[in-house]
Amino acid sequence: MKLLLTVDVEPDYTTGTVNPYEHLSTDFKRFLLFLREKGVPAVLFICGIVARNFRDLLQKYIDSFEVGVHTHPEYHPEYKEGLKRLNMYPPEEQFQMIKRDYDIIYMNLNIKPIAFRAGKLAADDITISLLKYLQIKIDSSLLVPYIFSLDAIKHKPWRIKEQNGIIRIPVIAADNRIIAGSFRIKANFIKFLDRTAVCCIMFHSWWVNESKLTSALNTLFNKFEFVKLKDVLNGD
Repeated sequence: MKLLLTVDVEPDYTTGTVNPYEHLSTDFKRFLLFLREKGVPAVLFICGIVARNFRDLLQKYIDSFEVGVHTHPEYHPEYKEGLKRLNMYPPEEQFQMIKRDYDIIYMNLNIKPIAFRAGKLAADDITISLLKYLQIKIDSSLLVPYIFSLDAIKHKPWRIKEQNGIIRIPVIAADNRIIAGSFRIKANFIKFLDRTAVCCIMFHSWWVNESKLTSALNTLFNKFEFVKLKDVLNGD
């Protein structure tokens, strides 16, 4: 089975750390070097606040990776407080947040992203329809549901699909689940049903710390073939 590796590049507010950006110039930087040395392609879904504050760091690596927009409402304090999911906002505010992140990436990294992921994968039909206005062609804000069922065998929810002119790439696993035994079982199940499948996995920039860049990840990279986003879209 082929894998599309994606990384959400964002501040770390999961541990209450004083500096939620510290991991970006330490563990995440080492992770990018690790991927580049291994020749593993990846899509970096970058928050606007990170693109602005870590422009110099990102500019050193983005030539090796593809870039997408990553929008988290909590990094847009000008909007209503307490709503942590993008799909909880009205269309005009969703659009303004996505566009702001898009513009910051373009201004700081000189890239016009064609891919998008909502924070917490919280995108709805309205979100998808808004992407067209920014000429974003791909969304990866869709989590594959439980797959060990007759319905999954029939519909293959891990496959790329099109919705309202937007290509949607579902995520089958994230972070620690990717290196757990349950992922291997899921991967073998999908491979048995769909030998040509390309499946998307997701890391968070704050998750890829030094202790996790171990033999477990090396085994993952040695076992699977990782593909570029453009190859997925071309059906290669």
